[in-house]
Amino acid sequence: MVRESSSGAGRDGPRSAILWAFADRRFAIAGLWLLGFAGVGLSLVLPSQVGRLTQLFAGGEAVTWPPVLRAVLYLVAAQLGLSAISYVRTRAEVSVRESAIRRLMLRLYGRIVRFGADFFRSQDVERINARAMEDTNRVGMFWAAALVAVPLALASIVVLGAVMLLDNWLLGLCMIALSVFSGYFIIFDRELQAINHRVRETWETIRASARETVAGVAEVRNHCAFEYALGNLGKSFHDYEGVMGRFAHLLATFQAMDPLVATVQRGALFAVGAALCIAGSRVARLSGPMTWGQVIKFMFLAQLFQDAVAQLAGQLLQWRMTRESERRVGEYLRRPCVFEAPDEGQALPPEPVPVAYERVSVAVETGQSILREVSLRVEPGQHVVLCGPSGCGKSTLLQALVRGVEPSGGCCTLASVPLERYALVSLARRVGFVPQTPVLFNTTIRQNLLLALRRRGARCLEDDCGPIDLHGLDGVQSSEDLDRELVAVARLVGLEADLIAKCLDAPLPPVAAAEAIVARIGPLRARVAQAADACPAGSVVHFQRSGCFPGTVGENLLGPGASRPAASPPSALRDMLAGQPVLLDLLRVGYRRLVTEQALAARVSQDRPGLMELLPHREAPDVRTDRVLPLDRVLLGLSALEQVALLDVAVESDIELARQLAGAADFDARLLAARHAIGLRDGEARRRWDALDGPAYADGLTLRENLLRGRANPLLHGAHERLEGIILHALRDEGLLDAAVLLGLEFVVGEGGKFLSGGQRQKVAIARVILKNPILLLLDEATASLDEASQARVLEMVGTRFARQTVISISHRLSTTRDCDRVVVMDRGQVVQDGTYDELARQEGVFRRLVSQERGEAIAELRPPAVAGAPETARQALEHAVARSSVFGRLKSDQLAFLAQAMRTVTCPRGEVLFRRGDAGSELYVILDGEVEFFVERGEGDQRVATVVNSAGPGGVFGELAMFGGGRRTLGARAATEATLGILRRDDLVRLIHADPTIAIELLGTVSRYLARATDAAYDSPAPKVA
Repeated sequence: MVRESSSGAGRDGPRSAILWAFADRRFAIAGLWLLGFAGVGLSLVLPSQVGRLTQLFAGGEAVTWPPVLRAVLYLVAAQLGLSAISYVRTRAEVSVRESAIRRLMLRLYGRIVRFGADFFRSQDVERINARAMEDTNRVGMFWAAALVAVPLALASIVVLGAVMLLDNWLLGLCMIALSVFSGYFIIFDRELQAINHRVRETWETIRASARETVAGVAEVRNHCAFEYALGNLGKSFHDYEGVMGRFAHLLATFQAMDPLVATVQRGALFAVGAALCIAGSRVARLSGPMTWGQVIKFMFLAQLFQDAVAQLAGQLLQWRMTRESERRVGEYLRRPCVFEAPDEGQALPPEPVPVAYERVSVAVETGQSILREVSLRVEPGQHVVLCGPSGCGKSTLLQALVRGVEPSGGCCTLASVPLERYALVSLARRVGFVPQTPVLFNTTIRQNLLLALRRRGARCLEDDCGPIDLHGLDGVQSSEDLDRELVAVARLVGLEADLIAKCLDAPLPPVAAAEAIVARIGPLRARVAQAADACPAGSVVHFQRSGCFPGTVGENLLGPGASRPAASPPSALRDMLAGQPVLLDLLRVGYRRLVTEQALAARVSQDRPGLMELLPHREAPDVRTDRVLPLDRVLLGLSALEQVALLDVAVESDIELARQLAGAADFDARLLAARHAIGLRDGEARRRWDALDGPAYADGLTLRENLLRGRANPLLHGAHERLEGIILHALRDEGLLDAAVLLGLEFVVGEGGKFLSGGQRQKVAIARVILKNPILLLLDEATASLDEASQARVLEMVGTRFARQTVISISHRLSTTRDCDRVVVMDRGQVVQDGTYDELARQEGVFRRLVSQERGEAIAELRPPAVAGAPETARQALEHAVARSSVFGRLKSDQLAFLAQAMRTVTCPRGEVLFRRGDAGSELYVILDGEVEFFVERGEGDQRVATVVNSAGPGGVFGELAMFGGGRRTLGARAATEATLGILRRDDLVRLIHADPTIAIELLGTVSRYLARATDAAYDSPAPKVA
């Protein structure tokens, strides 16, 4: 890509910048001119040969074939030449146009990204993109056409005008004079410009409103405010529709005028031509008489002349219509770039320097002050925390140090030098800023980390995405060294476990680290298998031809990692299952999911609009009580396409859910029989199963599945965690743990990092900044989305790795500020307190009030008493236990069934530890069978002693408040006997609340009653003694 200075746009004008985009295609444009001139010459063949034929047949002599055939041959050859020229011109014009538009857009974006922060504060993203893309595209398309068409049209006018004047000067002058009427649209120019201005404004408003609506769809759904959101969007479309109505009126006027003007021009020419054919008329005496054949020939010339004039007039009209877009693009091209020359300026010293705010004020365009004459000095190596109420200016204070905000008064200095005097590239290398909301791009984690180094420097590495600046990374000399640095940084911020999980749960990407693991897959499998043998029986469900395994129905039919036959039509699976008893079972599964899952039914109805009307018992309260025979007759009577739709739903279903919905005791046996039949017909499925038996790495499966040759048993509590630990030990023993981390870095995070959790996004943002080893670290609520353990790890890392660097952070968790050198308290845009944590906590003021508020938010966790019960069956026991629990006991019967369906059932062997005191809690447990005891541990390491403080039997519920509040466990829990438990995850509960918000109302009432009882107990009972 050619990199141009953006200063030329403002100096030479926007028009010069636009024409610059075509500079590298000037020879192609010249070639298009030559082709156009050749086309003009070939176009003269038609009138000349038509005139010759007219004269030939109008004469009194006998006509022979040779001259006629010769004329026809000339006409055909000319037309073939014009067609060839048209093909070459079209190909070349598209290439020139797209190249110029690309260069112009990149140049404009090259300026936009260098604009100052104030520009982005006052402009919507969609309005910026509308100018940079749509307006630029319109301008580029016009100039691409005009640079070729206008010279050719002018040349055609000159050549054809000269030919007309030579043929008959009087008719030629008439045609030239009449051509002036083709520019009639100039009369409407002012109205045209006003309408174009409104069209672009209203379209920008639509884009901004649409982006806001789509981005906020989750919040709209939470409040069921669909009508409101669509109403706002509808207003924007209504305004646009009104403007387009005015534009349509103008366009209709032009279309009505075009044939009228053409008729006037031709009528006048025919009248003059007729007068020239009348012998003795004054007109004939003036320019000489003509025959009607000569008039017809001239009319062909006039038509070619008129086409050239119309082309020129069309370009003039397009210019006037594109003028508004050119003006809008020109505004950005003329706007000065704040960061135009990032290399110009002083270099920041390599050691920590004092940071100072000298009477810094920041005000927005409305005049509201965000910062008011803030003066603050931070000495080199100090760790300072900014705190205060929301909206007091803390984030703005940090943004000023990375030029994310331009002060309206005062200045920020580093080493007593104003910030503006430093080169931007030097600030980028030495200052690290982690924003409150991490910014991630839709690429891999690796590339998001390397964004911190994406600039040119004296010492660089190159990869597919460009240069990597190694300034500050003295130990990095090669790509392998850089990989080790990335792994080390990931470990520092606690990202290693997340990356390994990403590596284990996806097929290996085509990178060097994957080759190392594939080469060692045999020893890895052996280590994992040997360690897994020591786990409780059934921890791994292996991929076997003779049995089912956890996964989807499609995988159990076609092999792990497959959902339908490869490279086959949608009906292929139905054809393979024809005659198999399991076909009816799967149709039942698809049907029963459709009538119970609203979102799934909506998606299928979109593809098969009439399917839902054909399915019976749509409103049945319990589809599992439907009579079998009537339902089966309906399902088997569906068309092939409708059965395929149901099968698509069934094969995507989890095998455990399919067993419940199929209603057949021998469902597994039928499924295995169908698997065998498919293996005889589908070679791809057979090869997939054969690969599982071989020693090589099986493509299409995740690394975890390759190592286990199966999957963790979801019905055995703790199986997944135990096997994960075994895999990690195997990778470490084989020296492949770093390779697994590198493979996790290849995970694509999605738009804005939507495929990562909030905590993972913040870890990536922190790691990205740490990678460049800054001397000044700025943290804006950088640990807000992290759990307590991750936050403690990051804060410890900052305290040790950056012990000698300057750190300025923002935190609303005041308990984390105790170890900092200073706490600076802000309120209403000013510094109101400054000191250590202990000093400020003793003073009356904002900080003390904030500390009091933080301490007052602590709520002790209460555990309800266990409820005894004796379940009859697993599902009934789960529903009965949920109904009898003090947490969910007030829910309605349909809500209880809904809740129980979301739970999963697991079996725990005697002595299995479910969780320990201090573990993060995100699951609720219901005891179906057996006994669970609760304990506290004292001591450290091997000397820890567990003391049982309580126990619960069947029907007991525990862990509910930790799940609701996202806190930590206050007691440990383990199976006193072999126990069967129902488990509800917080995510599943949230999903249920979204589906039925009244569940949340009932749960809030339950929590309120708990708090009331806890308060009464606190006043009425003495404090318990701690053993």
